[in-house]
Amino acid sequence: MKLHYRMVRAVVLQVISITVVTLLGVVIAATILEDVFLKKALSTESDFFWQARDENPLHPLPYTRNLVSYFVSADDPTFVQTSHPTMELPKKIEKLKTGYHRVKMKNNTPLIYVQAKKGIGKLYLLIDEQQLSLLSLYFGIIPLILALAGLYILSVFTHHFIRQAVSPISHLSNQMVKLDLSKPHELKIDPPDQIHYEDTEIINLYSGAEKLIKRVQSGLEREKRFTQDASHELRTPLAVIRGNLELVNQNINKVLKEDDDPKIQKACARVRRGLERAFRSTINMERLLVELLLLARENYEKIESETINCNYLVDTIAEELRAAYPSSPVKLKIDHRQSWTIEAPLSVLRVVVSNIATNAMKYTEKGTVTITTGEGYFIIKDTGIGLDKDTIARVFHPFSRGHHEDVEGFGLGLSIVKRFCDHYGWNIKVDSKVGVGTKFEIIIKHSTNTNEH
Repeated sequence: MKLHYRMVRAVVLQVISITVVTLLGVVIAATILEDVFLKKALSTESDFFWQARDENPLHPLPYTRNLVSYFVSADDPTFVQTSHPTMELPKKIEKLKTGYHRVKMKNNTPLIYVQAKKGIGKLYLLIDEQQLSLLSLYFGIIPLILALAGLYILSVFTHHFIRQAVSPISHLSNQMVKLDLSKPHELKIDPPDQIHYEDTEIINLYSGAEKLIKRVQSGLEREKRFTQDASHELRTPLAVIRGNLELVNQNINKVLKEDDDPKIQKACARVRRGLERAFRSTINMERLLVELLLLARENYEKIESETINCNYLVDTIAEELRAAYPSSPVKLKIDHRQSWTIEAPLSVLRVVVSNIATNAMKYTEKGTVTITTGEGYFIIKDTGIGLDKDTIARVFHPFSRGHHEDVEGFGLGLSIVKRFCDHYGWNIKVDSKVGVGTKFEIIIKHSTNTNEH
C-alpha cells in the first residue's frame, strides 16, 4: 500500500474514532442526565415540598413548564390537589407505588416520581422530557454537529498538509520504481518542485539516493571497462595460441605421413589428443570472450539485427562442434524440419544455440546429440547424463554446474543464454531425466518460413 493511502487511512480512522467516541459520550451524557440529574432533581423537589408543607400546610405544589405535580391526602383519598386547576390525576398513575416510573401517556412517556408520607399523603411529580430534549438539541446536539463539522474540515486540512509533507517521499519512491537498471547512464533522480530547506530529512533522503545511484553507475562503469579491456586483451594471445596449435597439428599430420615408425605414430597420437583438448579450450575461451563483450554492452538493443538463415546457422555451429570434438564417440545429428529466417542479432542467437549444443556434447559420453530446427524454434536433445530436479531448478544460475566439476567450463553459459532469451522475448524450456538425457527448446518469435522440406 502506498504511503499516501496509508496517511489517508490514518486520518480517516482518526476522524471515525473521534466521532464514535463523541457519540458515545453523548449517549452516556443522556443516560446520566436521566438517571442522575433528572431523578436527583425530582427527589430534591419532593424533599423541598415536604419541608415547606410542614411549615405551611397551604404551600403550593411544584409547578413549572416542564414539571407538574399531584397530591392525594391520606385522610381523604378522593381529595386530589393539582398544581394547576385545570388538571386531573391520570388514572394510569393513581395506583403507582413510591419510586421512579415511566408510564405511557397520551402524547409522551414522562418520568414520574412518587413519594408518600405516612398520615399526610402521597405526592406525584411528572417531568416532561420533550422540552428538555429540545433544549438538549439546541445546546447539545447542534454544537456537537458543529464541532464534528469543524473536526472534518480540520481533518481535510490536516490531510492536505500531510500529503504535502510526504509528497517528496512519494515522488522519490515513484522515480526509484521507474529506474531502468539496464540503462545505467540514464539513471537520474529529479528533486520535487517544492522542497524547503527546513526539510532536512527529505534533503538527506534525496542526497542519499543520488549518491547511491552514482555509486551504482561507477561500479557498472568499472565492471564494463574491465570486461571490455580483459576481453580485448585476451583475444590476441588466444588467436596466437590457436594459430600455433593449428600449425603444430599440420606438422604432426606431415610427420605421420612421412614416418611409419610405430613409436612415432603412437607419440604423435598422444600429442594430437592433447592438441584437441587445447584446441577445444581455446574455442571455449574465445566463445566466452565474445559473450563477455556482448554482456559488457550498455544496451543489448544497440546490437544490430540482421536477417539470419537459421538452417545455415545450425549447420555452421555443427561444423564447429565436429571440429572441436573430432574424436568424440557422440554422433551429432542435424534435423531441418523447415527452412526459415529471422531478424535478430546474429552474435546473440549464435551464442544461445551454440552454448546449449556445446553443453550437450560435453555432457554426453555416448549416443547422439540432435539439433532440430523448424519455423520459430530450435530443439537440442542429447542422450547424456541428464539433470535431476534440483539441478534443473538452478540450471540458469551463474556458475551452476551441477555435480560435473570434472567437465571443463565456467558455469556461465546457460546463465548468459537465459539473460539473452529474457531480453529478446525468446522462450527457453528444459526437460531432463537422469540417465536418459536432456532436451532444450528455444521458441523464437517473428520468424519467417521460406519453404518446407
